[in-house]
Amino acid sequence: MDYYLSTEIFAQKANSKFNLNSDAANERRSLASATHSPAKSLDAYVQALDNTAHLQEEGAHHMNQASRAEQIAQQLLAAGAAHFEYETTVLKGVYDEQWSAWYAAYLLAHDWNALFARTWDANALAAMLHQLNQEQRARAPQAAWQEYCARRFAEIA
Repeated sequence: MDYYLSTEIFAQKANSKFNLNSDAANERRSLASATHSPAKSLDAYVQALDNTAHLQEEGAHHMNQASRAEQIAQQLLAAGAAHFEYETTVLKGVYDEQWSAWYAAYLLAHDWNALFARTWDANALAAMLHQLNQEQRARAPQAAWQEYCARRFAEIA
């Protein structure tokens, strides 16, 4: 298989794997065609590998952020269900004014910090939950609370 064809197949696989925009895909194609001569083959191949490593890192970052957001949302949903049970049975249906502190304690007891590079303490987490609750109500009241907060937590992870 000649170099141009193998580079083109490589670029197509990278495009589909990392969902590259058309500009990046076109840049790869032009790199492959511009370096078709054997003298430039090694340099172009090394450049393509460097570009691919960068794309893999970007793809991994986006996948990790999306995966982290999904895991955070699951944790928030579990906390919400447990808090509903707490409000219903222990508080006998009375609204919990200290809900963010309760959520923080629950989340920290259920490996919340394993999802982050930083370590949350109960006070900082309760404050962030309260802040994100106000932010979600003001900026995106139609969005699901857990999804909104999960996305925001994943951004600061």
